[in-house]
Amino acid sequence: YTSTNPDGIIEVASLPSYDDANGKIILNDNASVLIDSLSYSDSWHYALLHDKEGVSLERISFDAKTQDENNWHSAASVVGFATPAYKNSQSITSQITDASISLQPKIFSPDNDGKDDVLLINYNLDAAGYSANISVFDAEGNLIKNISSLQTLEQQGFFQWDGTNNENGKTVKGIYVIYAEFFNTAGKKITLKKDCVVGGQ
Repeated sequence: YTSTNPDGIIEVASLPSYDDANGKIILNDNASVLIDSLSYSDSWHYALLHDKEGVSLERISFDAKTQDENNWHSAASVVGFATPAYKNSQSITSQITDASISLQPKIFSPDNDGKDDVLLINYNLDAAGYSANISVFDAEGNLIKNISSLQTLEQQGFFQWDGTNNENGKTVKGIYVIYAEFFNTAGKKITLKKDCVVGGQ
């Protein structure tokens, strides 16, 4: 891999090898105090990648939980599938609005080029204890992708859509609707719809 910040690379005599398929990484300080940890899987990669060999998984937001698989995506092809000692190619700063749901960016191009590759579906609820069904429909009302099904939520967080359908195929360019249902055990239900655009070259 090449790096735009070679001075940020620290060379060591050896590092443990990591399994491509799955594994666990633990980061401790010099007093053996846990800083962070991650159990990862190669199923988190961009579904349309034909070859995952040598492709790094990158954390999307440092404000979100480490272990959330929605917070990881394959590094962009235009940076050589890794960004050692530099900002992640898929990095996004979460910008949750006052609305219950917001999309970022509204127009995205899921081609893994490192620019607007994923759609973040940010949610902000009035309390904890909600569950969610979140789906993607095309402009004709056809179901394209199930993002979340009866998933228990935190009060604030996000999901991601990488532009694939339920068969892990690539969607065509056009307008899509994110349909979200939030409900809790007290019987409260919030239904929201937001449109987005799948673009590209």
